Amino acid sequence: MNNGTACSGQCPLCGADNGCSCVQGKPIEACWCWKELVPKTLLERIPDGRKGKACVCRPCVNAGESAERNVQG
Repeated sequence: MNNGTACSGQCPLCGADNGCSCVQGKPIEACWCWKELVPKTLLERIPDGRKGKACVCRPCVNAGESAERNVQG
């Protein structure tokens, strides 16, 4: 999720294309990530300098959700 200070098309965790809508000139509210619940443990892994400046990509979110289910399950 972008806080208005920067817009990056790279996932802050793996560096892959994150599909961010603001990179495509669309409002951040149109981004796929606004409709996703990103696991807190995944957000905590984002380097401090990148927090709030780039969306985590879908594959990382999916992997984080899977890992969280395995820990809880």
